[in-house]
Amino acid sequence: MVSNADLDVESRRKARQAPRLVRNQQVLDVGIGILAAREGLDLETARETLRMASVRAGVTEVQVAQTLINIHSTDAAAGS
Repeated sequence: MVSNADLDVESRRKARQAPRLVRNQQVLDVGIGILAAREGLDLETARETLRMASVRAGVTEVQVAQTLINIHSTDAAAGS
């Protein structure tokens, strides 16, 4: 049986995680957009390419997307 206290704890846990989950989704969306634009891919292909890169590298998709964002920001700052 689940008590109200258990639900309250679960609700607070989910609420604490929400900002991170939203931020991760934003990073993924931007990274996929950068990859699509740079490589001339549609968004679905860019998403799959990012996923495959994360598997090959043994890191999360968010980490790959953040790396793409960092490279893009560096290139933009350098005028590339």
